[in-house]
Amino acid sequence: MGWEQFKSLKLDPSKEPRIKKSYSVTGDILSFQICPRQYGMYTHHGFHPAHMIQMWFGLTIHQVLNKLNQQYTGVLDPSKKGQVPSSDDVKQFFEHVTENLADVGIRAINRHEKELALNVIQEFNRIEGPLLYPNIVETEYKFQSNLEHYILEGIVDVLKHSETDKTPLPADFDNMEIWDYKAARNPQVAQFGKKIDERKIEKYRYQMRVYAQLYKLKTGKFPRCGRLYFMNELMDKSPDGAKREKAIITLDFTKPEEFNKIKNAMDTFDATVKQIEHCCESDRWAPPKPEDIHDKDTCDGCDLRWNCSSVSYKPRFP
Repeated sequence: MGWEQFKSLKLDPSKEPRIKKSYSVTGDILSFQICPRQYGMYTHHGFHPAHMIQMWFGLTIHQVLNKLNQQYTGVLDPSKKGQVPSSDDVKQFFEHVTENLADVGIRAINRHEKELALNVIQEFNRIEGPLLYPNIVETEYKFQSNLEHYILEGIVDVLKHSETDKTPLPADFDNMEIWDYKAARNPQVAQFGKKIDERKIEKYRYQMRVYAQLYKLKTGKFPRCGRLYFMNELMDKSPDGAKREKAIITLDFTKPEEFNKIKNAMDTFDATVKQIEHCCESDRWAPPKPEDIHDKDTCDGCDLRWNCSSVSYKPRFP
């Protein structure tokens, strides 16, 4: 019979294919570094926090600023192409965005928080708009790189032409800037009752260095610099120039010391991915040690704080 000719045929058992996981800078790496327990609960297991105040503020600012740029480029209204949006335009987009977020259960905690966010965006539009919008190449600029063991992802808020200076760049650099908005005060600026938080600053710098490497993997060149923009500094009563100085942290990637730190950042990224995958296998998500907690606000806003072994103080209520 015909099947007998296959009697001696031997096949190796099929191996289950290894599907690469995607890891993002903020959603995975930084979140896990801040608190593995929170990461396990919200990211790995998919639970939702009871309050999403920080999420509301950040999403509102990012989405409204994106709409403002779309208006400037004529995507939303061709008749307004090239015109810097007015404060009334900002308010209109702000109301539209906040209504959409409310529809999915993401709201401001109170009226003051809502007014603060609107004022911050209006100030940013007034101060930065005239020079920023004409030089934007793309907003929500996405990166994705297929590495050996996982897929590395990231999004920067703005990719823009650099106006830093006109000095020639090395061959492996683009005259581009990557910007990332932060809906917070600058931890590098001493606030009343608070010390300068060097560890938080370094987390933000780390994020931009990974983005610089992702840009290199995507384009073949590094960007000239990265800028972290801390939006809440714009509520300061200082002159515009002083506000900008407080609001922005700049990383000059052309400096040799920054180049070395980019490599170190990628090594840290790889090590953190291994830690996450180890926790996934065991499904054990321990909180950080009390001495490693450097952002009390994160703990105060966490639903798990009441039975967390690392919270050594009386948590905020509610």
